[in-house]
Amino acid sequence: MNYIKMNNYALCMLLWFLPLGAKAQRSIEFTWQKEQEHRADKQYTEEKHYKKGKLHGVYKKLDAQGQVVTKGCYVAGKRHGKWWELMTMYASHHYIEYTYRQGVVKEIFDYSAWGKSKDSPKCTEDHYILQPDARNYNVHRIYWDRERLGKKNEEETRVIRKGEIVYRKTKRWDKGIPWEIEEKKALYDKNGNSLGLKKHGYWAIWNKDGTLQKETWYDMGKLLRQKRYEGGQLVEDKKY
Repeated sequence: MNYIKMNNYALCMLLWFLPLGAKAQRSIEFTWQKEQEHRADKQYTEEKHYKKGKLHGVYKKLDAQGQVVTKGCYVAGKRHGKWWELMTMYASHHYIEYTYRQGVVKEIFDYSAWGKSKDSPKCTEDHYILQPDARNYNVHRIYWDRERLGKKNEEETRVIRKGEIVYRKTKRWDKGIPWEIEEKKALYDKNGNSLGLKKHGYWAIWNKDGTLQKETWYDMGKLLRQKRYEGGQLVEDKKY
């Protein structure tokens, strides 16, 4: 097994153990492995360079039509910097970009568009920052509205530590108009056992016309304050 195949195998194993949600599993864990299977019986040419017997400098892989499907850079035999992989098995434009530091994956960016062209409207964006490994990472995820260019359907930030979600913040839109914001944080007992995610920070709900309906503040599940609105005007402000 050559170095490049070993690198791909190690990357698949890394992605396999990422404790992601169902949507992320489809786009991260299995996508790269399926792409490798899709490429297996096809012919490719490689542009690569060596220095002192080790891969060094720009690397590219091109398909039979001359389309670049892989590009990146080696430093002394190790992947370094940004590596870009085109997911050729999909009809829509889809790529995964990995950021390496001396052969170790530090970030993963998974991007898909609604159409085939790279200029097609955005569909999804998942950005993972490993801290320092696949069981400790941050992820920022965006789902874009297909009908309303530049408008989001949902945006979520998660913080995972030791394979468990310790923080989550979600924003949702309805037809381009803000709908709700939710924020949760993990609570632990005195022995360090997880008590699950509790409502925390700022929560809000909007009406269909974009006016505020309710704002709520929490501290680890405890209700601190709540404001209610009617017709965009504050009608109630309670502190607890």
